[in-house]
This record gives sequence, structure tokens and C-alpha cells, in this order.
Amino acid sequence: MSSQPLVSIIMPCYGMGKYIGEALESVGKQTYTHWEVIAVDDCGPDDGTKEIIDSFASEYPEHRVELIRHQENKGVSAARNTAIEAANGEFLAFLDPDDLWKPSHLMDTMYVFDQKPEVGIVAGPVDVFRSEDCNNTKLWPIREWQVVNYPASLTCNNFIQPSAAIVRREILVGASWFSTEAELQHIEDYDLWIRLAELGVQLAIRDEATCLYRKHAGAATSDAEMMNRLSDALIMKHLTFFIRMQGQMHMANMNSIAETSDKLTGPLWGIFMRFNQWLRKLRNCFQH
Repeated sequence: MSSQPLVSIIMPCYGMGKYIGEALESVGKQTYTHWEVIAVDDCGPDDGTKEIIDSFASEYPEHRVELIRHQENKGVSAARNTAIEAANGEFLAFLDPDDLWKPSHLMDTMYVFDQKPEVGIVAGPVDVFRSEDCNNTKLWPIREWQVVNYPASLTCNNFIQPSAAIVRREILVGASWFSTEAELQHIEDYDLWIRLAELGVQLAIRDEATCLYRKHAGAATSDAEMMNRLSDALIMKHLTFFIRMQGQMHMANMNSIAETSDKLTGPLWGIFMRFNQWLRKLRNCFQH
């Protein structure tokens, strides 16, 4: 029996038969060997997903590899929750079927948990690549100011990529898992990080990118209009958090942070900067 804690790899699947084989191949190459894969097909099309997972299970008979299929489409949160409910691991690693892991991903991340037992989430930066060209990557870093100012920095943008994160199962269960609210689908991970932050869950960030994040036309995040709508819904749900934390970020001198960081993008960053400018003008009015 392995002395390593069991890591349950959570994979929601819908129409990703084109990519899931590569994702699973990256799991098979992990230097950390005590893992299981729980994949949930959210009533997707017949795109070869089942055959690919069955083949992977045959190649790694010493590991539990299970595919669960929803009889109706329920959304990515429900798919993740189904997998979490079926998982046996003390730790949950999220891997979207269009992303990849470098061989050291699980080992490096679990080492942090071993060294910092008080931590509930361990995440890291990602290497971004376009579709099939995984050899041409661009680093999406996590900046020092984002770590130092966590959780207030979550009001600027979502810098925790699910495929780069591992979470202790007990804290996720304590937070009632992923939200299945329709207006938060495809931004459900952001909602979870905020809820965990409000519960006081500690975050650790690794320096090295061991996750490869794939950008392609079929990804939900490529729809800018939809992401703006989802961001509005997220802010309304956590309005008190955003107001309270944005005040803290203002006190941390956001102007200096913006000047010394690479340009951040996304609807929440834009909203934050406008809010910050408004606070600065208001403060100047009182001073004069």
C-alpha cells in the first residue's frame, strides 16, 4: 500500500474527445504514483471519450479509472460534484480534459501540502498554448502582489487556474462543493475560490508552472460577451466581499501595483481599476 496520500483527479467531460487522450497521457506520466481518475461525461456527444478512457484504464490497471455518465446535461459544476462525490482521495486535483500536466505536477504540489499542513489550496502559474501547439507556450505568472494581498487580490482577476490547483477534499466538502447556479457556470471555480477565502482557507502558490493551459475556439472563456455577463453575476453574488476587499487593495496602493505589473486583462480588472480611480477622486475631494 502506498504511503503517499491518494489524489483523486477530477475531470469533467463534454465534447472533449479531441483532447482528453493527451490529458490522460499527461496523468500517466506523473512521477507521483498514488492517484485515481474520476471522469464525468456530462451527457456529451459520442466523440470517442468512453473508448479513450477505457483504453487508458486498461493501460494503468493498478489505478482506479472510472467514467460516470450523466443521463442529461447538468453543467460543469454538477459534473465536478459528481466526480467529487465518487472520489476516494484525501486530495482533489482538477484537470480539464483540454489541459495538460508536466510529469512533476502532482509530486511538486503534494510536496507543498506535506511541508505546509495548514494550507488548504496549492496552485501555481500556467504555461498557455494555442490548440495543438503545446511546444510554443507563454507563461501566465502569479505576481508577488497577488500572493501578498490574497484574498483581496481575487477582486482583480481569477489567478487560480483549476487545472493548476489541488485542494484538500474536506475543505471543499465544507464549502458545499461547486455552485450549480446557472449564472455562474464557466466561472464556478472563481466563485469557489472566493467562498473558500471567506472561510479562511489558506492558499500556497508554487513558483514553477507545471500545468499547460490550452486556449482554443471551443473553450467557454473565448466568449468575451458571456464572460462579461458571468463576471457581473459573480460580483453581485459576492458584492460585500468585493467592496470590502477592494478597499483593502486601495490601501495597498494599487497605482504602484499597476505600474510594476504586466497589464492585467478581464472584466473584473477593468471594474476594479475604475473603482480605484473613483475612490482616489473621492479622497482628493475630502482632502481639498
